[in-house]
Amino acid sequence: MTQGYFEGLAERYDRYRPGVPPEACAVLSSFVEPEADRPARLLDLGTGTGQVIFDCGSTFGTLVGVELDPKMVEIARNKARNHPEVSGKRVKWVVASAEEYLANTDDLFDLVTICRAFHWIDQAGVLQLLDRVVAPRGKVVVCGDGSLWNAPDEWAKAIRATVQEFLGEERRARSSKFTHHDRPYIEIMQESPFSDAQRLEVRGVREWTIEQIIGYLFSTTFASPELFGSRVGGFERRIRERLTEYQGSGSLKESYEFTLVVGQRPHRSTR
Repeated sequence: MTQGYFEGLAERYDRYRPGVPPEACAVLSSFVEPEADRPARLLDLGTGTGQVIFDCGSTFGTLVGVELDPKMVEIARNKARNHPEVSGKRVKWVVASAEEYLANTDDLFDLVTICRAFHWIDQAGVLQLLDRVVAPRGKVVVCGDGSLWNAPDEWAKAIRATVQEFLGEERRARSSKFTHHDRPYIEIMQESPFSDAQRLEVRGVREWTIEQIIGYLFSTTFASPELFGSRVGGFERRIRERLTEYQGSGSLKESYEFTLVVGQRPHRSTR
């Protein structure tokens, strides 16, 4: 949710970023314990173009997606009009930072998700702010599966090497260097109001075509087209050459590990 990092990338982001695995959505649904007098409520911070809401929203009666990039929110709103997963539900999209939204809302939520976005926010600060909007039995889930930059498959390592060949060894975040967070997310959760925490994993295999991979790369902050300048065509050709070596006659398979760090208040205490 860092302002400017995804500017101009929203359409590629929506088209080429993988959705949330169905098995992970099932895990999220299992955490929901709504109050008896109302349907369950989901808040998704750093929603992007709404992947969590569209892939995992069927359990909830109210869905709120918060995202700083206005173009991503525009895409999400347009998709929601005809999307079966959210049809008939109360859906709200908010252009704001997590901090701004949490400081100004009076709503309570049964589940809060931060998917593939925790590294962009003030982690401890946002978790502290969530204490006022998470229902007494509610949970906070930080989840995601990394990126092709750090995927273990050999073809993904070749992609990283090619990006580094063109842009240097350090991972980029558009015009800045990417800031690595070395602390495990579960440790950060355990120091928050939601300190009763556990870490779960969903593993699987994702299939990619070369076209999808190139679209994905151009949707990232570490390989967005403007970083290459006049060399962008050469980069794309080189990626195609490298991936063709690994593809053979089929698709390229990524072994992913989707992690979910789940936090709740100790002993489910009321506030």
